[in-house]
Amino acid sequence: SMASINRGAKQAIFHIAIANMPLVLGTLTYDTMHSKKIDERIQCLTMIGYFIRKKPMLLYSSVNKVAEAVVKTLDPNVAHMRESVLQSATSILHHLVKAYPCVDFSGSAQKLAVGTQEGAAVIYDLRTATRSVVLE
Repeated sequence: SMASINRGAKQAIFHIAIANMPLVLGTLTYDTMHSKKIDERIQCLTMIGYFIRKKPMLLYSSVNKVAEAVVKTLDPNVAHMRESVLQSATSILHHLVKAYPCVDFSGSAQKLAVGTQEGAAVIYDLRTATRSVVLE
């Protein structure tokens, strides 16, 4: 059945990710930001969200890379993309805040703060989909 194929595919991706997370995450974040097809971007976001919910430790050292990729999908200058990915991106940002103490979000300011392993903090403006401040 389709459901068991889907489950098998997710398990296979998890096994590959455990063996080589930088490769898997690099591919997912690159395709999230650069794929020509919006549905492919949404699929990548869905997979990233699945990792955050099911195996958050796999992404722990790359939270800032994940946050940046998600924020870039909200670029208001790319026609139709923001509206198309908004639900997926918002869901992932919510899961990032829930899963990682180094991530926080202000709904009123539409700003996302992400602490890096080097001790810096990056503030993203979700209205413009850009880094607004980097605090060292």
